[in-house]
Amino acid sequence: MASWSVKPTKKIAANAKLGLELRERFNRGGTDIGVNRARQLVAQERLSPGRHQVHVQLFRPS
Repeated sequence: MASWSVKPTKKIAANAKLGLELRERFNRGGTDIGVNRARQLVAQERLSPGRHQVHVQLFRPS
């Protein structure tokens, strides 16, 4: 099992923060899991290898 982790970039944190602000402003959008993940990204919490791989798959171009 890998022991490394990845810290989200400032750009990722800024985009997650914007998403949370828009959610607050319009009182809609996002699942509980997505909101929690966005909060982790804003805080620039380190992601485990498994969590990082999920993000890579979610945002991979088609």
